[in-house]
Amino acid sequence: MSSEKTYVDLPGVEDLLGMCFIDRDLGRIALSPWSFGFSRLEFLGDAMLGLAVFSAAELMGLPRKTTTSRVANHHLDEIFFQQFATHTSANTGDVIEALIGAIYLDSGFDEAAALATRLCLPEFESLVPAASSETISSVNARGLALVGSAVLSASAADDLCTKHPEELHQWLSEERSEMLSRRYLAAMSAELGYAPEGDLDDDVYRAAASDALEAVIGDQYFRWGWEEARSSSMRILRLPAPEA
Repeated sequence: MSSEKTYVDLPGVEDLLGMCFIDRDLGRIALSPWSFGFSRLEFLGDAMLGLAVFSAAELMGLPRKTTTSRVANHHLDEIFFQQFATHTSANTGDVIEALIGAIYLDSGFDEAAALATRLCLPEFESLVPAASSETISSVNARGLALVGSAVLSASAADDLCTKHPEELHQWLSEERSEMLSRRYLAAMSAELGYAPEGDLDDDVYRAAASDALEAVIGDQYFRWGWEEARSSSMRILRLPAPEA
């Protein structure tokens, strides 16, 4: 196999990011969309990017429509061409997501989140793992639910990528959708006392009950950080669904 297929200017990208991969193979895979393992890193990085950017944007009070546009594919493509195009032969913003996934596996959430916010929210100077009570109080219940949803999504992505490293993006996405179904989250919310019991066939009830659970997870994330919120999320997601 040629060096072009296995190594695409990793040192140049590391210099640009101001970091160095401990596991060099992770960095190479992230810069090689044709390689085995890229899809997993992209899936994982997409989830981590969403959590980092949405949580930072909520603390900043940015309009949610603006935040959504910051993590959209077209915006990531623009960022890629501005910052990474001279260092790789790839031509897609998916590489950014894969890089964030690789950094998460290599150095942890804080490093991955710092890159995500630097690229997508350059006006956000630093990511604070545990926000102050005053800062949290500025985030309304809907904002907490959105962040909690992102925490659950990232937690499920991390769990699936660990257990199924050989699977591709589509399969991982489908499995995560099953794990995070509104029906399941609503049932668990009622089971844990975050929402009153109700009709799980009622769309309005499912949405409200799910939001209540997600708001609790979002609050935990802001108060205690990623690891605590992730552990709490996985304890919930591993519980069997209550019988209807």
